[in-house]
Amino acid sequence: MVFIVILAVLASGCSSGMKPGRTYPSVTFDAPAPYQEVHRRAVSNIRTCAPSMIISDDLYTDTRAGSVRTYYPASSQYDFVRISFAAVTDATTAVEISAMDEGVFDRRMIEAIKSSLISGTNVCR
Repeated sequence: MVFIVILAVLASGCSSGMKPGRTYPSVTFDAPAPYQEVHRRAVSNIRTCAPSMIISDDLYTDTRAGSVRTYYPASSQYDFVRISFAAVTDATTAVEISAMDEGVFDRRMIEAIKSSLISGTNVCR
């Protein structure tokens, strides 16, 4: 009986995250910071506010863009939070933040990350 419950929990965990072809809560805005600083702030926020998450990040200096994604490798192959960004000017960066909309990975988390990227101070959900 316990084995069946554990198996069910593991199976449900494997399906967590943002799956292709679905829509998820997101926000798009301009952050008053260079794209490299937005990248640094995004990584810092996830490390501070969701320390058990694995971070996968990319920064492309040729296109002045990048992304920060979070996931749990043991339970999901899909992102829980996704932050994409690209320079608009030397001092402004267009940002899109999406979250899977389950548990703490919701609109409140999106707004906390947005506040962190704008202010430069980590704000947690």
